Amino acid sequence: DDAGGGGGGDDDAEAAVDDPALAAFQRPLFAGFAGGSLSTVLVWCAVLLIRPTAAATSAGTALSAYSAAVCGALSQLFVKVVAVCLHKADGDFTSPASPFRSLAPYFALGGVAFTAPLQLFLLDTALTGASVAYAVPCYQALLIGLTTVAGGIFFDEFGNMQRSQMAGFGVGVALATCGLALLSARPGDEEEEEEVAMGEAPMRLSQKAEEAPPSPVTLDRSLSTLTPLSTEARASTEWTREERLFARRFSLALRGLPRDVLGLGMLN
Repeated sequence: DDAGGGGGGDDDAEAAVDDPALAAFQRPLFAGFAGGSLSTVLVWCAVLLIRPTAAATSAGTALSAYSAAVCGALSQLFVKVVAVCLHKADGDFTSPASPFRSLAPYFALGGVAFTAPLQLFLLDTALTGASVAYAVPCYQALLIGLTTVAGGIFFDEFGNMQRSQMAGFGVGVALATCGLALLSARPGDEEEEEEVAMGEAPMRLSQKAEEAPPSPVTLDRSLSTLTPLSTEARASTEWTREERLFARRFSLALRGLPRDVLGLGMLN
């Protein structure tokens, strides 16, 4: 009887990790992947603490995006393990067959509590270090790739893949990388579009002035509302961007007005 009771306890312990997700969570290969990738994340976080300006470079943005993607991929697997444990426990957390009698769910809960906030912090660091046109594609491509690799290691899918499937996986990773390169090839496109818009706005204003020139009285009232700049202010180079844009637009608008409207015709 005692021997039978002992055998039943062993069966309950085996049933607690019978689920593939729980068994995979305790596999040494996944533990090595999770520990190694998180170590690189911690190293980058230490660099950010010592030298915060490192995040403002393109390489720093890529490293922040990589670290955020690592945390995102692992947090998804940790949530998977916690959900499986809750499902198998079915509200009974004290029975011998409950997964919560083992350490797996508690490690998973600790992993979620550690990686989820760190992912948000690193993603915010990546977005503030570079333009969105570079940071977001970089993060998304790395998140997809790392999630796929982590899932393949977690569920031992790479061990059952054939060569053709491995080649297809490599092609998919290459396509994601090429997409990232195409999206981030010209990070200055937004600035160029802004400059074009700044140049087109005064031209439209000048065209409207030529089509319907204002009367001398209206022009005189408009000019009277402008505050004259002093000699010191005109000599200063510390103009704001709005002041330079206004001066440029106003200058181009005056060029398109007829000479008689400006009062130059009376000089002839």
